Amino acid sequence: MEGSETMARIDNEMHYKSEEKRRRILIIAIALLFIGVFMILIGSYAFYQSTLSGTVNVTMARWDFKANNQTSSFSVALTPTQSSTTLNSTIAPGTSGTIPINLTATNSDLDVDYTITFSNFSNVPTNLVFKVDNVTTNIRANGYSITSTLAAGGSTSKTITWEWPYGNSSSVTADNADADKSMSFTINVVGQQVQ
Repeated sequence: MEGSETMARIDNEMHYKSEEKRRRILIIAIALLFIGVFMILIGSYAFYQSTLSGTVNVTMARWDFKANNQTSSFSVALTPTQSSTTLNSTIAPGTSGTIPINLTATNSDLDVDYTITFSNFSNVPTNLVFKVDNVTTNIRANGYSITSTLAAGGSTSKTITWEWPYGNSSSVTADNADADKSMSFTINVVGQQVQ
């Protein structure tokens, strides 16, 4: 009987080892199955990708600002507007005229803040009078300026009038001292987009 017990024990051990081997194989197979499914899912997410691109189209606003129909510089002659007995349209006591400054933003999409500044005065007759919008103004003070806003697409005119009136006996000395001189000054016009 001892031999049959030994055989039964050996048979049980083999059966136990065989069962244990199957369980290990089953656990390894299940683990590999989970790993495989997990890799497939991760691989699936990695491959779901989209790249989209858009195009932006925009038109830049037009900018157009001119003074006396010029974009960089302009010249103004002080030509008397009334009949004058002076030669070559020179100025003298008794003459008057205008300095027209025409500002335009007709082709602009933007409103314009503008500043007109007067400076660099040389040999201005003592009795010469300047008016802005019919108000006597001391534009001879370097840095005198006119500031306003011009609407997009619009235009405006600023007319500066000048007059060298006939004097009286007290002004003769000053008028005589200004004879045969050449007067000059600078008008700067700056236009910038309204902020």
